Amino acid sequence: RMTLTCRQTVRPGGSARVSLTVGNLKAAAGAAAGDYEVSELTPAEKAVGWAVDVPKATVPPGDRKLLTFTLSPPAEQPPSSLVHMGLSEWKEAKVRVALKGGFPPPKTPPIKTVLLTVRCYLEPAQPTEAT
Repeated sequence: RMTLTCRQTVRPGGSARVSLTVGNLKAAAGAAAGDYEVSELTPAEKAVGWAVDVPKATVPPGDRKLLTFTLSPPAEQPPSSLVHMGLSEWKEAKVRVALKGGFPPPKTPPIKTVLLTVRCYLEPAQPTEAT
């Protein structure tokens, strides 16, 4: 299990990104490429504004790839949202990241699965100033 937390807060209509580096450390002779694949976000997670930039990629030996999650909450929040009531709240997405291959080259394709919780802190929209 692993938790990835956004460094910045986000407001409705804005966006926040958080990334994880997936690497294949050895570039030696006989090294094999590695792969990662992120499970599909749920419809509820997508509705809150979660997205994965590159949900599946091959990582060549000695290389790294950035796995980036973005939270872009809609400007209009549902009445059930704490933010709609003027309170801050954490927005989370829970995914499985499957890692396979890499160095040394596996005899069978083993898959390691990491349970990843991605979270960002959502604050209420700032009130507009009266003119």
